[in-house]
Amino acid sequence: MEKLLDVENVSISFIQYTQGLNQRDLKVITDLTLDISEGEILAVLGSSGSGKSLLAHAIFGILPENANLNGKIKYKGKELTQKDKEEIRGKDIALIPQSVNFLDPLMKISD
Repeated sequence: MEKLLDVENVSISFIQYTQGLNQRDLKVITDLTLDISEGEILAVLGSSGSGKSLLAHAIFGILPENANLNGKIKYKGKELTQKDKEEIRGKDIALIPQSVNFLDPLMKISD
């Protein structure tokens, strides 16, 4: 069965400033690999702040500008570019948030 979504070795980090101009790399997701085949259901579980929404944002291409994303995200065998993510977002792949408090009416996700 063909993989529908393939997340390979994805890591997401942010530069965090501590004590003035001192910086550290805040690793939020490290070396995550998962795949979903057509017809398969996957549940991503974790405590608050563990990176579940961040993973979804990476797949949708809506990470904040200060995020560093490494690894590959493929949809139907094709590695997704930012433009690809924008084209499939809401059409082929959608996010259903657990709570409407998650939705920010001022957040721009596409033109």
